[in-house]
Amino acid sequence: FMFAIILLLCLVLVCVSITCTYVLLNAEDYRWQWQSFLCCGATSIYVFLYTVHYFFNSTQMSGFLQTVYYFGTSINFCIGLGLFAGALGFAGSSKFVFLIY
Repeated sequence: FMFAIILLLCLVLVCVSITCTYVLLNAEDYRWQWQSFLCCGATSIYVFLYTVHYFFNSTQMSGFLQTVYYFGTSINFCIGLGLFAGALGFAGSSKFVFLIY
């Protein structure tokens, strides 16, 4: 089940990145490289904001070390997710641009 979810995430990220790149190229803005990375990498910002919301509304953690460990683990996961999603978006957009030009 988790493998199917990861495949679905990859497919959605590539499609979103291609759509963002297509809109940029249609507006004659040829600086698509960083935009393709950031439009997919922003997923990690949403995930981190959700972890903050979850921490304050659903957990009973109160100690300093628990808080540091929770947020340290969350930020590391979100950085990895952002790099993975951004690289996947850039790869998909790069393939798309090389196919249409």
